[in-house]
Amino acid sequence: MTKFARSLRRAFLPALLLLCLLPAASFASADLPEYIRIGLKYGSTAVEYCDLRSESGFLIADFDQDEGFSEVLPLPAYKRVRITAENGCLVLRDESGVLLSADLGNNCILAYDYEDGGALGVAGGNYRGGIRCRIESSGRLTVINCLLLDEYVYGILNNEMSYTYPAEALKAQAVCARSFAACNLGRHSSYGFDICTTSHCQLYRGLDSERDNCTAAVDATHGEFLCVSGEPVPAYYATNSGGHTSNAEDVWGSPISYLRAKEDPYSPSFNWSYMVSREELQTRLESAGYSIGSLRTLEVTDRTDYGAVQALRMEGSSGTATLKKDNIRTVLGPNSVKSLFFTVAGEKEDQSEAYFALLTKKASEAVSQEYRLAAGKDIRTAALWFLQDCAREACDELDYSGPEPASGSFITFSGHGFGHGLGMSQQGAKAMAEQGFDYAEILEFYYTGAEVLACE
Repeated sequence: MTKFARSLRRAFLPALLLLCLLPAASFASADLPEYIRIGLKYGSTAVEYCDLRSESGFLIADFDQDEGFSEVLPLPAYKRVRITAENGCLVLRDESGVLLSADLGNNCILAYDYEDGGALGVAGGNYRGGIRCRIESSGRLTVINCLLLDEYVYGILNNEMSYTYPAEALKAQAVCARSFAACNLGRHSSYGFDICTTSHCQLYRGLDSERDNCTAAVDATHGEFLCVSGEPVPAYYATNSGGHTSNAEDVWGSPISYLRAKEDPYSPSFNWSYMVSREELQTRLESAGYSIGSLRTLEVTDRTDYGAVQALRMEGSSGTATLKKDNIRTVLGPNSVKSLFFTVAGEKEDQSEAYFALLTKKASEAVSQEYRLAAGKDIRTAALWFLQDCAREACDELDYSGPEPASGSFITFSGHGFGHGLGMSQQGAKAMAEQGFDYAEILEFYYTGAEVLACE
């Protein structure tokens, strides 16, 4: 939509609303509960006991994901309690060890003033809603935070998008976060909860990470979801698209109608470089189940027509491996190889004995003061620069005509963008908001054929 068209729409919209009094577009869905269950501690992080704190006291309550909390037993006189597993039951005691409940079952513990915004201190943080525990086969406890969906979004928004971003960008992120959560209920059902607190789902830190303008963005979009054909869809997002969003099939293998590749003129430049030793790359491959021996060559063998890498072939002393699509970042490290828009320096490095003999000889020479102090680089970086120059000189002496190696023993990945590139670019949303787009326009730009609808 052009600036003129947007200005025209904003000029006439108030009048149209007054004349027509039309309700906002909405959808009906019986599959969207008001409450969500978040795993705070589980699996390898499960605990022997769970300590809770509340200055207002506690309340034991039954919990239903559709209906919420219903009081079972008020405990306003206690400030600290502990949940433990004893003889197969969840037992609640006060800080002196006095028994308060011999079997909590599936009940939750809440702050006595939870309806007035009271929170529980647990697991090193403060959380709205209630805490439920579950005994695992190991005898340890999974700790689950049960709370309203929007209260959950309060606790993730500043972790997924900085509270310093413009209000319309924060609103767009709130709709994305709410939609993603609602469409992933039961994602961790084997542990008894819906969503985890890590980047596998969304980064949740509870009350401690809430910010007023983030809360305002959540409240302003209450009940709104990203929808396709009238149904909520998971709104995937990434930090920076690198100037072009991706097709879902080019990242994960299967097409998704609203995740389509398109040029993104709003995402700012985000360039990155990652230098890694061959030995470390080999270790990462082996950890992922690829045993190819000593790594010799790397080569990009396939790209999309918009430049995203689709296949990275690696040859070793005892075999080859080809990583495809987003598995490249999964294996090599998503915070190292930040996007699929990259090139590899030294993809077809000469492996002759003469080359390595020269490289070894030169690398064994003392790193000169020039390299140590050049451009204020630290010694490690200076040493890598030194090895890079050694590799170049070795190629010159060998009259090597192939692609220039990046660093002999080191490989350099250079790229742009950050994340899988699907859906909304968060930095692009910020730029759009700064240019006057509202949150619905931001979302409709990044999600093909999608719209923002309110749940009835």
